[in-house]
Amino acid sequence: MIDQEIESIQSILNEQELVVYDINATGDSTSLIQGEEAELACLRKLVKFSLIPQCNEARICMVDQTKGINLELRSLPPIEVFVLLPESYPSAGCPLFMMASSIASNSLFYDSMRTFLYERLGEKWTADMLVLYECCIYIKDEFLD
Repeated sequence: MIDQEIESIQSILNEQELVVYDINATGDSTSLIQGEEAELACLRKLVKFSLIPQCNEARICMVDQTKGINLELRSLPPIEVFVLLPESYPSAGCPLFMMASSIASNSLFYDSMRTFLYERLGEKWTADMLVLYECCIYIKDEFLD
């Protein structure tokens, strides 16, 4: 069921926008997540979305008054959201959402919206409901509306 959900997302995203890692306690994916093997055993997949939100022709102005800088953006940097899928997803386990918080990632640009994004994505899941596709569409099309 999860593989079908991921296939549907792959049909609308390219390989830079969607990366899927299979996680198992003995595989080489353990370097992706820090933790004990027992903790990794309960996780099934790690999905990385790198999506650019729609601005709908709007221009976004950023102002730093202390430095006297005005910046006009016509597009935004991609949002990189990682989704951990537990073994019990979608029947009982909800996906876990996180954003990188390094200087090398664009997440610092979206840092003030991080909690809001986590809440909106978390609200989409209910037991027995696949939500990856819906979360992907939300980030791309509705996040900034």
